[in-house]
Amino acid sequence: MEGVLCVQVLLYMLSRTMDFSIEMAKTVTYIPQNFHLIHDYSSSEMYQIKYAYVGMGALEDHCNIVFDGVNEQGLTAATLYFVNYANYADPQTVTTAVKVAPDMVVGYTLGNYASVNEVKTAFEQNQIQIVDEKNPTLGITPPLHYIFMDKTGATIVVEV
Repeated sequence: MEGVLCVQVLLYMLSRTMDFSIEMAKTVTYIPQNFHLIHDYSSSEMYQIKYAYVGMGALEDHCNIVFDGVNEQGLTAATLYFVNYANYADPQTVTTAVKVAPDMVVGYTLGNYASVNEVKTAFEQNQIQIVDEKNPTLGITPPLHYIFMDKTGATIVVEV
């Protein structure tokens, strides 16, 4: 057929289940471009995100906890339970990296990075440091690890 254009769309989608016995992540949260958020509980310092994203979680007082999400560049992320294995940095010892609370990692990365390669570089070069900070609602530092996938299908798991 002349004049007919066929387009194949390849979509990568990341999904999983959360292993907590309490109800969590029941609100769809949209964070627009240039929004200001905090990245850890011990500081009121805010950062401005580059990329809009949507995910399951909660937003209160510029504190965004997103367990799963996708940004406008096609980067997806998920928070996974990592009990008995997660080991975070002492927030008092981190001086050069951005300190990010374990439950804010997904929101921070979706708001600032466009690809798995960018996320990988940020962690390898210690631009981001996940710190030992208790979630005020849970009263514990959640033991987590993360999976990221971008629109090319590239995937990385981040464990500390």
